[in-house]
Amino acid sequence: MKILILKDNDQNKIVDIKVLSETDNIKYVVVEDAPVIEEREGYTGQYVYIDGKLSVEYVKTGLTCKEKKIQESKELLADWLSNNPIFSTVHNPNGEYYTVTQEKQSQLTQMITLAQLAMSNGSNFKTTWNSTSGVCEDWTIEELTMLSFEIAQYVLPRVKKQQLYEVQIREATDEEVESIEIDYATI
Repeated sequence: MKILILKDNDQNKIVDIKVLSETDNIKYVVVEDAPVIEEREGYTGQYVYIDGKLSVEYVKTGLTCKEKKIQESKELLADWLSNNPIFSTVHNPNGEYYTVTQEKQSQLTQMITLAQLAMSNGSNFKTTWNSTSGVCEDWTIEELTMLSFEIAQYVLPRVKKQQLYEVQIREATDEEVESIEIDYATI
């Protein structure tokens, strides 16, 4: 998408603003050797002639610094969860570590759902799970459910923290965004 701002040459006032799609068939010529006039968040302006009028065209240049920081906050959360398994004694009284990535949470939810469906149909379904360093072992549905609650209590405060970072980033100036430190170790 392109945003086109048409200015009056004599008074340099904005006379029209158009949103152009990639398929719009509008003849325009970029003014040779024209400097970048202005950079807005995520857009670069340049002089162009459209149908004989000198105009300024703003072209999206990529992710804004806020969008990049929000993306970084999500990636850092995923990395943190990947590198910080939860310690639980639900299945083993001595305790073991369990991975809490989004993928493992989905698999755990699926295992519980399948077990519940099997129970409601009177079918027999063998529920298994594994620690970070082990192979799958038989688990009861109660153990799996308890582990899912423990994981939720461990993960959800960090998800909420990421959401708060996102709000903080959206409300900050570009300069303030750069100074926002993202940390999921402390809640």
